[in-house]
Amino acid sequence: MTSSTPALPSARASMPEIWKRSLIAILGLGLSFAAALFSTVTRDSGNVAATAILAGGSLLASVWVGMTTVPYLARRVVSGVRWQIRSILK
Repeated sequence: MTSSTPALPSARASMPEIWKRSLIAILGLGLSFAAALFSTVTRDSGNVAATAILAGGSLLASVWVGMTTVPYLARRVVSGVRWQIRSILK
């Protein structure tokens, strides 16, 4: 006996690439911000090693987001602006 219900598409397959990249950027920058806040807390408590690790991690996370997701998102914005300008000039 077989089931007649269709298979549901996976969430990963149905999500457009721009939304994936945007969510990665938001999560990465949120992680970077949290690490920066915790580095301030550890600095105030006098833990220099934890401060250095958290501050470095914050910097690396924000650089990673900047190198991986921002160029893709910027290209999308530029292509959208070009399309709008062409449609206005016609």
